[in-house]
Amino acid sequence: MAKRRVGTLSMAILLIVSGIVMLIAQVNKQPVVDILIKGWPVILFLLGGEILWYCYKSKEESAKVKYDIFSIFAVSMVLIFTVAVYGVMQFDVVSKVNSLILAKHYALNTPTEEFVLDETIRKVVIDAHNTSELTIYADEGTAITAYGTANVSADSIEKAKKLLEEKNMVTRTSGDTLYIGFDMTYYEKDIAEYVKIEKYTLMIPGDKKVEINDGDRVDIRMDVLKSDWVIDGFYDTEIRLDSNTDAQIYAFAERKDSFEGNAAWDFGDKKHAEEMSETSETVAADGTDQGESGDLAMPTSEHEEDEPETPKSVTGQIIYGSGQYKIQILNSAGITVNELR
Repeated sequence: MAKRRVGTLSMAILLIVSGIVMLIAQVNKQPVVDILIKGWPVILFLLGGEILWYCYKSKEESAKVKYDIFSIFAVSMVLIFTVAVYGVMQFDVVSKVNSLILAKHYALNTPTEEFVLDETIRKVVIDAHNTSELTIYADEGTAITAYGTANVSADSIEKAKKLLEEKNMVTRTSGDTLYIGFDMTYYEKDIAEYVKIEKYTLMIPGDKKVEINDGDRVDIRMDVLKSDWVIDGFYDTEIRLDSNTDAQIYAFAERKDSFEGNAAWDFGDKKHAEEMSETSETVAADGTDQGESGDLAMPTSEHEEDEPETPKSVTGQIIYGSGQYKIQILNSAGITVNELR
């Protein structure tokens, strides 16, 4: 009794066709996955056509198509596979996988953005909480210019540049104050295409009051300084300015080693020591609170040694010229001031 196992012929044809497709795709440099995925319904046609063909060709009564456990399992797997492939196509997983495989990383500059300041704007407030590194130039200009450096993932340089077309600087005015923010330093289109802005650069007129808040690192190059600045909430603050600048810098930190750079910081130690010495001499002259040796007797408490010391902030100061313009640095773990001589 002749028996025909379902799927034998279909498998042979499928292997031959797949080999031909792969060869053509390799010669023409086309993505093989797209071609195979788009042609997946052919499997069902081959399998159904094979069954009909064997039934039609079997003239003998004893001949039949064999459906054993293996055949049923194979047919089930084919059906499950085709349904799975259909689901993958519906969710566009194939194109995403292809994009992930072909993705490259590019370091590009974002489009330059500009905001022209009129005479009514006297102060600029910058919210930098979305930036990892912010560089600011204070110059003679009359407009604010912004651009960034971005890490872009895409399958081509053209697509990478297209992803950077969105604006990143957000502005609004209230009275005589201009507020500036940055709209996301990281955004993604899918798993393979994304933009991460690593650094922003701003060019600001030096005659405007400036307040900068909440960022990771800020690097300020003061070519022109004709107004007051406040820098608050940065982990690392670095300032470069000319030694002929007419300014005074006040900075507050928890430790002296937070102050760096080639500038000569004044921490008020000498003045504080002189004040303490004058106080001691005055008390000693009055003859009060002295011990047998004539030394100044300090009041003590029996629990004084057990009480922990309360950490006090350290104030650093630098004065250039008459100190006409003030630069205040608050809540910064690292403060660096370098002067150009």
